[in-house]
Amino acid sequence: MLIVRPDIRGTSWYDLSNFDGSKSTYIYINEKYCDAKQVGEMTQTTLDLVGELVKEGTYTSSAIPFDNDDPQTGKVVNITTAKYRIKKRE
Repeated sequence: MLIVRPDIRGTSWYDLSNFDGSKSTYIYINEKYCDAKQVGEMTQTTLDLVGELVKEGTYTSSAIPFDNDDPQTGKVVNITTAKYRIKKRE
């Protein structure tokens, strides 16, 4: 499971659960690589959003582990996604 909660300071809070703690999980936003995290059964972490990622719009965040821990050569174990929206403050 992946839950994303962006805040007004440009930080996105991630709740990840049911991941294999022996592999890194690669975080992508709109198919662009952002970070790799070591996550496990229940992990809370943050990701700082910058540039295009803080503009108003709807985003898809994906958490993807690879069988050999290498996104260049490995096979995707599974893809977990969540959508979130950034709106202008009124």
